[in-house]
Amino acid sequence: MFKDYKYVRPDFDEVQKKYSELINNFNNSETFEEQYSYYQKINKLSRNVETMVQLVYIRNSINTADEFYDGEKKIY
Repeated sequence: MFKDYKYVRPDFDEVQKKYSELINNFNNSETFEEQYSYYQKINKLSRNVETMVQLVYIRNSINTADEFYDGEKKIY
């Protein structure tokens, strides 16, 4: 159920570091298989961050008086 999704604010410095690492590895890959593997990892990282963003926006829209999600929304 939707209420069971756990919200954890992404560590943006860590996410940026991981993106840079994955993109660098992707660019330096020598085979399609390697590139595809990094492509999948980049997409997984993106989906995880986007899920947290969507949770904040949805939960804030459900209860606009919730100060926690209002604050989290401002961070994004």
